[in-house]
Amino acid sequence: MGAVDRPATTLVLLAFLAAAMPACAPRPQPQTLPPQTVTQAKPDPPPPSDPPVAAPERQKNETIVIESGAGSVGESSSEALVAAARAERERRRTAPPPAIVLDNKSLPKYASGQLTIAKHDPAMVKIVLSGIPNAFM
Repeated sequence: MGAVDRPATTLVLLAFLAAAMPACAPRPQPQTLPPQTVTQAKPDPPPPSDPPVAAPERQKNETIVIESGAGSVGESSSEALVAAARAERERRRTAPPPAIVLDNKSLPKYASGQLTIAKHDPAMVKIVLSGIPNAFM
């Protein structure tokens, strides 16, 4: 073996040690912070609104009429509700039976247009779309 160049070997060894030093250094431990309390800021008060407008002045001889509201629209008495319920029961009693019943099996027969399937079940999608011509699969 030949002579070893001492300064070059020392230099390589020092470079290796300098590169390895940060890996061997102890890592700083994370500091724990003291607990903090969170306070909510109070909202700013709303800006002042315009002062209320005064009611127009009335004539001294003006007549004021107060209606009782007995014939107002949307008011219903218990007698009116009873009559409406009785009429609806009579309508249901005399109504013809339903012409068709829609369920999962009969839907492709009566469906037209675009169908929306809320819960994606691949088996149900195939069943529904199999009965619809020109359906995208």
